[in-house]
Amino acid sequence: MIAQVLQTVSLVILMALLVFNLTQRRHLEHGEQKRFASLGFSGIALLWYAAALVIIRFSLIEILFLVPAAVSALVTYRFRKSLFLFRLHCAGCGSLLRISATLYHDDNLCGECREPAEPAKSEETAAPRDVSEVAWEKWKPDQDAVTCYIVRGDEVLLIHKKTGLGAGKVNAPGGRIESGESAADAAVRECVEEVGLTPHSVEKRADLSFEFTDGFSLHCSAFFAYSHTGTPTESDEADPFWCGIEQIPFPQMWEDDAIWLPLALKGEYVEGRFIFDGDRMLSKEIRMVDSFD
Repeated sequence: MIAQVLQTVSLVILMALLVFNLTQRRHLEHGEQKRFASLGFSGIALLWYAAALVIIRFSLIEILFLVPAAVSALVTYRFRKSLFLFRLHCAGCGSLLRISATLYHDDNLCGECREPAEPAKSEETAAPRDVSEVAWEKWKPDQDAVTCYIVRGDEVLLIHKKTGLGAGKVNAPGGRIESGESAADAAVRECVEEVGLTPHSVEKRADLSFEFTDGFSLHCSAFFAYSHTGTPTESDEADPFWCGIEQIPFPQMWEDDAIWLPLALKGEYVEGRFIFDGDRMLSKEIRMVDSFD
């Protein structure tokens, strides 16, 4: 009886999600992440439907539903950041969102908080190619991110980055700051999620601002930690390895790393501003500060 109910429910949910996903295809320019989230939930519903079908077909004991339950729980937890994207309230002002914003817009913003798309840049408003061309006092990045360097004696933990911006390069664990999260907390969380290490007493050593010629902009806070717990573990996002500080492979990293990272490893506090055209650094500005309080 339970198997038949679960089979029916999972089939109805699966069909509803697939129909919903078809409507999302018309909104890929601003809702692609939510489309993939609905596909993920569809996969979980398909798992339950297949499990119910097998149990009914072969007259198996219903306690075997614990298997798809465990698999669903593990998959949901592992990919929780990619699945749970839907919000009922605006991430900017907290007002109740319209159904279309909840279902089809990755940013979870209401119409008033969502800035209108910028017009295409003309030759007169060409992308900056030198740090002096950017009004940094008014500059607002598209993303706020963190990176964390865990130091062990004369070694530092680095990663071969697998996904996202800079995939294929050598970097340190890091990622975007989530809503309501401090930069330091984000640095610890990203280390745990990407490499299985928990850094202790993280300290900000670098404040880095990046402007790309394609219009994308990024602010990154670089943290350092000199103690940790855990064992480096490869994940879907990163393959970690310990590297001697004198053997850091700068040619395999972003160009700016070779400028500010050696200073930060020596205990300096660094502010950096950079202009990039793809992977190529066009301009830079570096200065030392007393600290980041």
